[in-house]
Amino acid sequence: MQKLKHIIILLILLSTGILYSQVTLTLDQPPPFQFRVENMWKVTLNNTGAEVRVYLTGSVMKGNSQIIDATTSAFSLPRGMKRVNAAEMSPIDLKKYNNDIEQTLSKTGTFESGTYTICIKVKDAGNNDELGSFCNDYEIINMTKMELISPENNDQVLFLLPSFTWLPPTPVPPGKLISYQFQITEILNRQTPEYAFLANPIYFHSEKLLTTLFQYPIAAKSLINGRNYAWRVITYIDNIEFIESPVWEFLYKGSNKDVAEINKDIRDQLKKDLSDNSSTVNFQASGRLGPLKNRQSLFDEKPFKFGISAKAEYEYNDKQAVNSELPRNFGSISVDPTVSIYGIPFNLNLFYDTRQKEFKQNINSFGFLFDPAILKNKIKEEIDKKKEELESKIKETVKSEINKRKKGIEEKVNSSLSPWLKIFSYFDNLGLGETYPNYTSNTVNGVKMTGADISFNPGIMHFAISGLNNLDAIPGTTFSRKMLAGSIGVGVKDKSHFHFNMMKAWDNENSIDINTITNYATPQDNIVFGTDAALSLIQDQLTIKAEANGSMLTRDKTAPDLVSEDIPGFVKNFLEPKISSQFDYMFEVSSDFKSKDIGTNAEISFKSVGPGYVSLGAPNIRQDIQSIKFKVSQPFDNKKIMASVYYKLDKNNIAKLNPTTSTSTGLGFNLKINYKEFPFLIIDYRPNSVSNDASNGSPAFKNKSNVFSLTMGINQNTKQFSNSMNLVFSSFSSKSNTGLNDYGIMSFNGSNSITFLKIPLTISGSAGYTRNNAVDSHNSFLFDLSAGYNFIENWINTIGASYYGEEKTNAKSSLYFNSSYSLNSYLNVNFNLMKDFYREDIFQYGEFDNLIIRAGVTAGF
Repeated sequence: MQKLKHIIILLILLSTGILYSQVTLTLDQPPPFQFRVENMWKVTLNNTGAEVRVYLTGSVMKGNSQIIDATTSAFSLPRGMKRVNAAEMSPIDLKKYNNDIEQTLSKTGTFESGTYTICIKVKDAGNNDELGSFCNDYEIINMTKMELISPENNDQVLFLLPSFTWLPPTPVPPGKLISYQFQITEILNRQTPEYAFLANPIYFHSEKLLTTLFQYPIAAKSLINGRNYAWRVITYIDNIEFIESPVWEFLYKGSNKDVAEINKDIRDQLKKDLSDNSSTVNFQASGRLGPLKNRQSLFDEKPFKFGISAKAEYEYNDKQAVNSELPRNFGSISVDPTVSIYGIPFNLNLFYDTRQKEFKQNINSFGFLFDPAILKNKIKEEIDKKKEELESKIKETVKSEINKRKKGIEEKVNSSLSPWLKIFSYFDNLGLGETYPNYTSNTVNGVKMTGADISFNPGIMHFAISGLNNLDAIPGTTFSRKMLAGSIGVGVKDKSHFHFNMMKAWDNENSIDINTITNYATPQDNIVFGTDAALSLIQDQLTIKAEANGSMLTRDKTAPDLVSEDIPGFVKNFLEPKISSQFDYMFEVSSDFKSKDIGTNAEISFKSVGPGYVSLGAPNIRQDIQSIKFKVSQPFDNKKIMASVYYKLDKNNIAKLNPTTSTSTGLGFNLKINYKEFPFLIIDYRPNSVSNDASNGSPAFKNKSNVFSLTMGINQNTKQFSNSMNLVFSSFSSKSNTGLNDYGIMSFNGSNSITFLKIPLTISGSAGYTRNNAVDSHNSFLFDLSAGYNFIENWINTIGASYYGEEKTNAKSSLYFNSSYSLNSYLNVNFNLMKDFYREDIFQYGEFDNLIIRAGVTAGF
C-alpha cells in the first residue's frame, strides 16, 4: 500500500512537469566574448507535449538591473524538435529600461563590456503560462581595433629580416591573456591588400605572440625583392580569435643584389617627394589597373596601334614552407594585350595562378580596362608644352595676362580634340570584369567587384557606378555577396566637388548550408549613404574637404523583424530593419594648404567614426574612434632638404561601450636630405603611446612605443668602377606600466655593390646585426656575399652565399645562383636556384633542407 502511494505521487509530479514544463529550450552558443540581440532568438525547442501556440520572451540583466525585455510574435509549436525561424517570431517588440542602452544597442546590437544574465522563456499564448526557460551568464568584451605602426602603409622595407610593430587593442580586459597572430601574404596582379588576404594563401604566419613586435624569422620563406606584401595582426583573448587589425602593405627591397637600383629608386622618390612636398616615402603600390604602358602618342596619325605584354612564373620547393599555406610548387601567367584606337588606350588583363585554394576567394582575374590617366597626361603634356612656348615669348607680359593666355591655350587644346578623344577624356575610370573601385576611404575602398567600374565627368557633372559580384560562396565560412555602388554630383573628384555616394551590399543566405558554418558567419546586408565635398581656394593652394556617411548593417538577414518606437515609420518601410540591424554614422573634415611660393604644406583633419558604422565596401575602417591629425612639412635649399612633423590624437569609447576611455597619441619627425654628390639621408622618429582614464577601481593601462630609423646611401661612378652603398639603422621599443612583455630591438644593415667597368663583374655584399630583448627572442646576425658576371651582353649570372644566425638557437645557410637574359625590351628570361640549410639548437620550427627553383619569362612589344 505504501509503495502504491509513492507511485501515485510520482505520477502526479511527472504529470505536473509535463503540464507546466513540457518545452525544453536550447540556445545556440554565441561567438566567444560576444552576445548580440539576435543571439537571443537562435533557439531550438523540444515540445514533449501536444501542439501548442506559444511566444518567446527574452530579458537581459546586469546584476540586479533590468536592461531590456523583448517579446516575439506567437507561433505554433508542434510536438517534437523545432528550430524557430525569423518569419514565425517576427515582429519582435523591444523594450529598454535604460536610456543609455540606446547608445550601444542601436549602434552595435550589444551591451557595455561586462557580465550579463540572459534568460529566454517559452510561454503559452493562450494563458501566458511558462512552458520552459533557459538562463545563462555571458561575458561581453568590446575592443577597438589595434593600430599598426611599422612598416608604414605603402612603405619600402630595406631590411633582409624586417620588424613589424603595432599598438595593442583597447581597452585590454583585466585578467585576460592577450596574444597575437602575425600574418603576411603576397599581393598579386591588380589586387588590393584587403583582397589579397581573402584570395591568396598566407605567405607566413606566427601565433601566440605576447609582444606587439615581430621580427621576420630566418626559418620563414624568404621575401622576394620587388614584390608587394600585405600584413595584418589578429588579437586573441585567452587563445580565442577576437579581432583583426587593418591591412597595410609594403614593398620589399631587402636584398643586397640591387643596391644601385634601390638607391636610384629612393633618390627618384625623394625628388618626387621634395617636388610634390610629400611627407612620406611612397612607392608605386600594387597595380589597380594592371601594367598599362604608354605605347602611343595622343596625336599619333596612326588610327590603330597594338601591343602586348606577357609574364609567366614557376616555383618549385623541396619542402613545404614553414607556417605557410603556399603549395610546394606553383606557377602563374598573365597576359596584357593593349590596343590604341586613335590614341585611346584599352587594355585586357588576364591572370591565372595555381595557388588557388578551395577555402579562399578567386585568385584569378579577368579585366577589360581603360586608363584615362594616360589620355589625360598626354593632354596635360600638350598643354604644358604650349604654355612653355607662351612663357618664352612673352616674358615681359604681366602675370595676369600670362594666366589669361594659358587658360586660352587649355581651351584651344581641348577644343581641338576629336569627338572620340573628347568623350573618353571625360572618363575618370572605365573597367569591366574584375575591378577595384575607389570612391572614398569610408564608403568603397579595397574591395573587388566583378562586373563594371565606371566614373564619368562630362563638364561639371559627375556620375559613377560599380558592381556587381563581390564575394563567392565558400562552404562553411562565406556567403556569396553582391555589391552595388554609385555616385552623383558636380565637380571632378580630385578638385572642387560635391558628390552623393551610395553603397549597397547583400549576402545570399541560401548560397551555403547554414548548418555547416564553422566560423559563426551570418548572411549580412549593408547600406551606406553619404556625401563628400571639396573646395579649392587661392589658386588651388588651399583645399577644404568634408565627408559624412550613415550606415545600416543587418548582421543577420535571417533574424526576426524589429518593432521599435524609436525608428520612424518611413525608415522601417525603406530599410526593413531586423532585430540584428545597427545604425551609425561617421564624418570627417580636413584642410590642406600647399604654398606654391615657399613650398609649405600643412594638413589638419578631424574624424569621428561611430562604433556601429560599417561599410562592407571599406573593410579597413577603425570604428569607435575620434581622431585629430596635424601634419606640416617644409622644403629648404631649393628642395634639397625637407623636414616634416605630424601629430595625432585618437580617443575611443564614443558610445560608452567600456568603463574606460583609451587615448592614443602619436608624434612623427621626418627629415630628408638629397644632394646629388652626397649620400641621401632619411631620418624618421615616431613615438606612440596609448593609455586609459582608469577610475572606480578599473585597472590602469599605459603603453609607449617608439620607432626610429635612419637610411642613407649613395651611388658613385668613376672611370674604373661604379659603387653603390646603403646603410639602414632602426630601433623599436615598447614599455607598459605593468612591465610585462616590454621589448627593445635595434637593427643595423649595410649593403654594398661594386661594378667594374673594364670587366663585366659585380661584387655585392651585406651584413646586419639585430639586438633583441623581447620575450622568446634572440640577437641575430646575417652575412651575404655574391658575384655577378656578364658572359655576353645582356646575360647576367650571379652566384652567392648567405648566413643567418640567431644566437644559441638556430641558423640558416643558403647557396644561390641567378641567371637572367634580356633581349632589349622585348624579352627577359630569368632562372633562380637556391639551397637552404636550416638547423636548430632549440626546437622551434624543425630542421630542414630545401631546394628552391624559380623561373620566369617576360615578353612584350
